Amino acid sequence: MIVADKFLKCCTASLESNFGQLSNEIIDKTKKKKNITDSSNINDLIEFIDILETNITLFSGKHKASEICSTIKANGIPKTAEVIEEVKAVI
Repeated sequence: MIVADKFLKCCTASLESNFGQLSNEIIDKTKKKKNITDSSNINDLIEFIDILETNITLFSGKHKASEICSTIKANGIPKTAEVIEEVKAVI
């Protein structure tokens, strides 16, 4: 679960600065709708972030939710893409 763990840690870290411990609950709720695994591709990650944005809009408003999720897209997806390439190289 290297890819999934890396991506979810990035998401959680981005949310913690805004929502504290509630970030784990937000991630869990989002995972129920769209689970991320090591076989997930970039489109799955983007879909997860879109669902995450919908979930946090309730707490932070649309503008702030969009800002938070843009940061996750900018930081989480490239880092996860690097890990995906590393895993493919090993396999």
